[in-house]
Amino acid sequence: MDRLSTANHNGQSLQQLVDRYHVTEADILLTLALIERTLFIRSQQHQTLLSDLLPADNQPKIYERLMTRSARKTHQLVIKGYKIEDLIQLRQLKRGTIEDHLVEICMLDDHFKLDDYVEEEKIAIIESYLSKRHTQKLAELKRTLPEEMTYLDLRLVFAHYQKRLHQ
Repeated sequence: MDRLSTANHNGQSLQQLVDRYHVTEADILLTLALIERTLFIRSQQHQTLLSDLLPADNQPKIYERLMTRSARKTHQLVIKGYKIEDLIQLRQLKRGTIEDHLVEICMLDDHFKLDDYVEEEKIAIIESYLSKRHTQKLAELKRTLPEEMTYLDLRLVFAHYQKRLHQ
């Protein structure tokens, strides 16, 4: 709600939200994407007012409308099978930006192949921890889980796990 502008209230920028909630911009974007996805799913299940704003036909790539423009470009390359290093070179973007895109894509695309980016063993370990601890703090996950777990591993599995919880 903090992002919305009304006649009496100016919506806050990403940086203002980062400062207010003491999280990273990626965390804010992840949260916003999860909210958008949840609203979309609920609109499909319950035919709420939001469904009136969406196209009538069920296009297989409707989720792309929820992605940022830059993430959509990365998504097209992911569909073609490009890996992280290729994406960095082709898009001429920083690793962190590509990783943010992958997390966004993971949240929105039900056909995203998580195991193309995270080993199945790591997925099992992280999901097991998430199911027992119910934490949403990446720093806690990183601190608690084995060192070989990267922040990208944690973010992707967390996004995938959250997406499954909200379906």
